[in-house]
Amino acid sequence: MFLKSKYIAGLLTTVTVASGFGYLPDSESGMDTWKQNLGYELNVFQPESIFDFDHKLESLKSDKEVATEAEKKENTKVSSSQTEQTSQTNQSNVTKENRQKLPDEEMRKLKSYFKTRAVVDEDKVEGYLNIRSEASSEDGVEILGKLYPGAVAEILDEKEEWSRIESGDVTGWVKNEFLILGDDAAEVVEEDVTYKAEVQAETLNIRKGAGTNYDVTAIAEQGDKLEVVEEAEDGWIQVKLSDEENGYVSEKYVDVDYDFPTAVSTEEEQEEYDADWNVTENTEWETVAESEASYSAAETEVQTSAGSTAQAAAEEAARQQAAEEEAARQAAAAQAASQAAAEEAARQQAAAEEAARQAAAEEAARQAAAAAEAARQQAAAEEAARQQAAAEAAQQKKYLGSFRITYYCPCTKCCGSWGNDTPGATVVGSSGQQLIAGYSVAVNPAQIPYGTKLLINGKTYIAADSGVGSNCIDIFSSSHAEALQGGMYYADVYIQ
Repeated sequence: MFLKSKYIAGLLTTVTVASGFGYLPDSESGMDTWKQNLGYELNVFQPESIFDFDHKLESLKSDKEVATEAEKKENTKVSSSQTEQTSQTNQSNVTKENRQKLPDEEMRKLKSYFKTRAVVDEDKVEGYLNIRSEASSEDGVEILGKLYPGAVAEILDEKEEWSRIESGDVTGWVKNEFLILGDDAAEVVEEDVTYKAEVQAETLNIRKGAGTNYDVTAIAEQGDKLEVVEEAEDGWIQVKLSDEENGYVSEKYVDVDYDFPTAVSTEEEQEEYDADWNVTENTEWETVAESEASYSAAETEVQTSAGSTAQAAAEEAARQQAAEEEAARQAAAAQAASQAAAEEAARQQAAAEEAARQAAAEEAARQAAAAAEAARQQAAAEEAARQQAAAEAAQQKKYLGSFRITYYCPCTKCCGSWGNDTPGATVVGSSGQQLIAGYSVAVNPAQIPYGTKLLINGKTYIAADSGVGSNCIDIFSSSHAEALQGGMYYADVYIQ
C-alpha cells in the first residue's frame, strides 16, 4: 500500500511512500536506512479541515512523481563494514553446513541447470536489484524491473562488470557483483528447491489418487502451474491443492521444471501501485463523506430540537428510510447470493461435463488399444497357421535336391537333328507326349520318370522329354528368344 491514512480527532494524518515501488520497513530501526536509500523524507501533515484534503492529495501525487526520478538510482545496499561481511559470511557458512543436501543425482541436475543461470545474492542485496535497459548506472537509463534476493535469472551475455539476463517477463542488464553464478548458485538454492508442473492440455483432471480409476477432485486449465509434492509411480505426479489436500495428475500432460522466484517488471509494479492508490483514495473520500454526513446530521438535529413534533417526524422519516435502505441491502444481498449460486452451479456442471468428456475419451482410447491388440493377436495367429500349413505341405513333398535349370525350344539350334524350325509346328517329346511351352520339361528318365509332376519355385511342371544329364532340368519354351531370356540358374526341385 502506497498511501495510508487515518482520521484522528477530526484530523487527517497521512504517510506516503514516494518511491513508487517500495514498502514501509517492518521496524522503526530500519526507517532511517530506508529513507536514505529512497532519497525522500516522509511527509506528515494535518489539514486545517477535512475540505483541505483535495489540495494535500495533489501535493502527495506530485511527491510521487518526484520519487520516480529518485528511483532511477541503484536501490541496492552493499555492506561496507568488513566486520559485518565477516559475520554474514560465517552465518552463511553455518547455514550451508546445516542444510539438508539433495541426492547426488538431483544435485548434478541442479548444477547443470545453473550453468547458464544466476541467483541474486541476499547477503549483498537487502532491498532489490534494478534491471536496466543498458549496462550503466547513469541517470536516464530506463529501469525495466527488479530482482529480489533469491530470485533466479538466465544469463544471456556476460561482460566484465555487467550481465544481460532474462527473468520472468524482463530482459535487461544487472551488475555481476550482486549475482552468484554456476555451482555456487546451485548450492545457495539447494535447500529451497521446489518444482512446478505447468499444465499443457486445454483442461486436465486432478484425481484423488495415482490412476484414472480415482475420482476427479479438481480441474486445471492450460497454463496453470501446480506445486509438485512428489513424483508418484506409474507416470503420476502428486501436486498440492491446499494446505490440507493434495491431488494427482498424469505426467503426460504437464511440463515439470524448477520453481524459483523471478523478476518483477516495472509495468507489473506500476499496476500494483495504481491499484493500491485507487483503493486508498476511495477509502479516504468515503471517510470524508462520512464525516460530512455526521456533521450535517448533527446540525439538523440542533435546528429541529425546538419543535418536538418536527423532531419526532424527522426521526420517523429517518427510521423509515433506514428500514427501506436495509430492505434494499438485503434484497441486493439475496440477489447476489442467488447469482453466485447460479454461477457455482454452472461451474460445477461444466466441471462434471468436462470430467465425463475426459473419462469418455480415456475409455475410447482404452477400447481402441484393446481392439488394436486383438487385431494384432489375430494377425499373429493367422501367420502362425500359415507357417504351420506351409511346413505341413513341405513335409508332404519329396525333395529331389538342387538342380541346374535351363531353357530350350524346338529349333535345330537347341535340338540338333531332332529340331524343327517350322513356326507353330507340333512338337512331341521322347515320352510320346506333346510338349507344352512353360509346362513340359526335359529330364534324365533314369533319375525322374516320364509323367512325374515337379515343383520348381512354386510352379508345377511335367517330365515329358529327355536329353539332359542328372540333376539338370530343361524347360520347354515357345521360341529361341524366350529360351535365351530364361537363362540358367539353380533351384530346389520337389516331386509334387
